[in-house]
Amino acid sequence: VVNRLGPPWLSEFIPGTGVFIVYFAAGAWLALNRAWIAERARAIGGRGQALAGLIALFFLSVPVGRPGVGIYSGLGAVIMIALAIASSPFARVLSARWCGFLGRISYSLYLTHVVVLLGIGAALGSLLSVPLILLVAAPIIGIVAWSSHRWIEQPSIQLGRTLAARISRRQSAQ
Repeated sequence: VVNRLGPPWLSEFIPGTGVFIVYFAAGAWLALNRAWIAERARAIGGRGQALAGLIALFFLSVPVGRPGVGIYSGLGAVIMIALAIASSPFARVLSARWCGFLGRISYSLYLTHVVVLLGIGAALGSLLSVPLILLVAAPIIGIVAWSSHRWIEQPSIQLGRTLAARISRRQSAQ
């Protein structure tokens, strides 16, 4: 919106990935209002939920390059998450150990997946189709993300906690 409607000087302060703040805000809103959302989703019943799911899938299937695709896909994701909040079977799937594992390594997964995917695409792009590259890349991305989480992220978090505790002790001693 800033890039399209705001003054030109303001768009210089918004980095390219800054547009995703809307999705983070939507996720925070969903998390903070999950009880209310679950209540509303249950109130519309099974048919209403099925219709909402179809609408979400429609929004999520808008082809890349179409005007407003980011808005549609974001809205589709918000609807899907809202339905997941109200769905016991879906909640059971999301409570599975492998989902918890993905949640634990999600930051490393976020940081590494594109690099691995582009690297594999560059190495195998002339030999394999895109679906096969994705199939090959998925387990490699998981291994790289887990390794990054285990050997970089966790030690960094521990170092941060140790330094914060030392600083806090020094400040309280003064």
